[in-house]
Amino acid sequence: MTVFLWILGVLLLLLCLPVSLLVDWDGEIRLWVSYLFFKVRINRPKRDAEKLEKDAEQEEKKELKKKEKKTGSEPQALTDTIEMTLDLIRSATGGVRMLWRNLRVRGLELHMIVAKGDAAGTALEYGRMNAYLHGAYATLRSLVNIDRAALDLRPDFLSDRGSFTLRFRVKITPLVALAAAVRVAASFLWKMAVRGAQSGGGIQQERK
Repeated sequence: MTVFLWILGVLLLLLCLPVSLLVDWDGEIRLWVSYLFFKVRINRPKRDAEKLEKDAEQEEKKELKKKEKKTGSEPQALTDTIEMTLDLIRSATGGVRMLWRNLRVRGLELHMIVAKGDAAGTALEYGRMNAYLHGAYATLRSLVNIDRAALDLRPDFLSDRGSFTLRFRVKITPLVALAAAVRVAASFLWKMAVRGAQSGGGIQQERK
């Protein structure tokens, strides 16, 4: 019993430690997931042109095979599909709100160079982007828990090409994510059970 309690305690402790998603965007998006001392990149770097062509050819072959394997089986009724989709959306609302309230954004850094090739165009674009950026940041802070942010927006009157880099870290507790998933699944299964009971009752009344 003591060993079981120790194992349960360790599992709860691990579930309470946050998982981080690191985003680095400077023309190419790089994503990492980190937990404790582990850090794994979850998206692949840019592939060469030959690899892209091979992937396109494989996708075309798959589409042709799917068209050839089409059968005459009757699809699920459209109304049932719509109702299931609506049930899933309604069930996910509470879980999504739970996740959103527990999201933490840390180390937000945005560095942007505004350049339009001429001084007048650069000045106008800089003013527009400055207003847009700070307005968007104020709105984001009202929706998400943001620890700190470094917003660096500068004009470059000598260049005709701008640039930007964006970095931030999103943290979520696995225990919260698990609770949200259980909440969504339980709500969806309950709605499906109620719908099944109602449809079963309707069939019995028709038979009578």
